[in-house]
Amino acid sequence: METVSIAVDSSSEKGVVRRINGLNNAAPLSYIFGSARRDLTEQLKALNCAAIRFHDVVLENPGLELVDISRVFPNGHADLDDSKNYHFEATDDYVANAIATGCDRIEFRLGESIEHSRKQYAVHPPADPERWAEICCHIISHYNEGWANGFHHNIIDWSIWEEPDTVPLLFTGTVEDYCNLYCVTAKMIKERFPAVRVGGPNCCGGNWDLMTQLLKQCRASGAPLDFLACTNYSREPDELIGLVRLMRELLDEHGFLSTEVHISEWHYGPQDWNDIHGDVAPETHVAALAEIAGSNGGAFTASSLIGFQDVPIDMSYYYCCCLNCWGLFDESSRVPTASYYAMRAFGDIARYRTRLATDAHPVPAVRVLAASNGEMKMAVLISCFKAGAMNLNIDFTDSTLDDCMVQVLDATRSLEAEAPDAVRVDGSRLTIKKDAAGSAVYLVTVGGAVSP
Repeated sequence: METVSIAVDSSSEKGVVRRINGLNNAAPLSYIFGSARRDLTEQLKALNCAAIRFHDVVLENPGLELVDISRVFPNGHADLDDSKNYHFEATDDYVANAIATGCDRIEFRLGESIEHSRKQYAVHPPADPERWAEICCHIISHYNEGWANGFHHNIIDWSIWEEPDTVPLLFTGTVEDYCNLYCVTAKMIKERFPAVRVGGPNCCGGNWDLMTQLLKQCRASGAPLDFLACTNYSREPDELIGLVRLMRELLDEHGFLSTEVHISEWHYGPQDWNDIHGDVAPETHVAALAEIAGSNGGAFTASSLIGFQDVPIDMSYYYCCCLNCWGLFDESSRVPTASYYAMRAFGDIARYRTRLATDAHPVPAVRVLAASNGEMKMAVLISCFKAGAMNLNIDFTDSTLDDCMVQVLDATRSLEAEAPDAVRVDGSRLTIKKDAAGSAVYLVTVGGAVSP
């Protein structure tokens, strides 16, 4: 059996644990008959999420009109300066749900949700970009300046549209249509609200032509770009992590040295997209959904969050809270998925704040993150993505293993205490025996857990 060696030194600090653990969407407003059991707010609080982003909100809140421009301002020909023409109530409540998670900030996507339909209804490029931009400004004013019986939430990040290259499900226009819409809207927003930040295009990861064209048009028109964002659904953490480096290189190459890099949607993807969206046998569809939501998805999530620590990413938004196989919760039962527990494990280690250097010699499938709270409490997060059986030897070079606990996430356990016969303590060495091949995530705490 292979042995992976990890040395943790509490005196070897390596900056901070970077909280880049954002999430698309808050707890849904659609509780069945108001059932408290189905209110996910407390479970989301436990994730210690850095940020909540709004996209595809209506898909998680069926029957409710909120967030999307066409739903907040449904009559496109109405007087855009008359507050009576805006339907804010449901979105007001949804913003409150996001704030209730305790996140540090909110990103509000200005645009439309995806339309998985034969015909598209709302994802067309606005006929009058200036008018559309004015509507966006009124929405910002409602949430940040109190307009229309509004609020002073100080929502800083405003993203313009989503995946304009997913044609026609999210946009029926051209690249030129999107770039023009972005530049018109971004300039108007920044002129009206200098303190907020704007960004996009939230295109499919690797669409370098679209991103390059946007950068060039922003430069030529003087439009601001505070963050460049992509979406990514892949099977390997390295692909997602590598995308960040390439985005940073693209920005630097074009002189956008202060523009941040965001991953606006990310998730463990299917082996074949046709298994999810195509006309396949029911058993193929069910198996694909289960694999995405299972332990492979959980370990992919943990490995990605660990890998993000060492690349120039400024925020990532896991997709999503509660939608089909993509959610942290099963859509019908609201039972947490493996990725929920992976996110919770990362949220727990992020509370320790100080990152520790690790002298780690893992196999390629293993990623490690160690942290300390500065008071002899330490934690180690180990993600084994599609890994074989192995022994994990963790040496705490200057610590005794007082009050040591090992929790495991795998195909059968949801961040539960590891079996006693799989854990051995020998002085300052902790050995965890991973008996079976497959994905698993381990959270080790020494000296007791750090409270929220």
